[in-house]
Amino acid sequence: FTCHMASFNCKDCGTKIPGTNCAYELSRQEGWKKKDGCYYHCSCGYPVRATEVRNNIFSGFIDNDQKSKENAYIYVKNNKNQGHVYYGTYSNCSKGNGLSASGMRSVKTFE
Repeated sequence: FTCHMASFNCKDCGTKIPGTNCAYELSRQEGWKKKDGCYYHCSCGYPVRATEVRNNIFSGFIDNDQKSKENAYIYVKNNKNQGHVYYGTYSNCSKGNGLSASGMRSVKTFE
């Protein structure tokens, strides 16, 4: 049995980054580069860790209204405590990698 960790390449600089691409995709679409407190990034500066994006770019509790139709920056944790970030609603990802909270297998935290 071999376990392969997910990885992706930056579309601009080609840096191979371990993990999933939610923080990177949101950062790239929003033009966020070299943000204070975001220590993991590709060579061109896009933050790549969901928790760092949540804590340093759109920190602060917004709400946990899963029925809201207003887009907001969303931070989600699954049952494995893995973070996910995007812009949208509980059921729709407007900016990011296309995955909304409603499309995740488990949701432990939604804010």
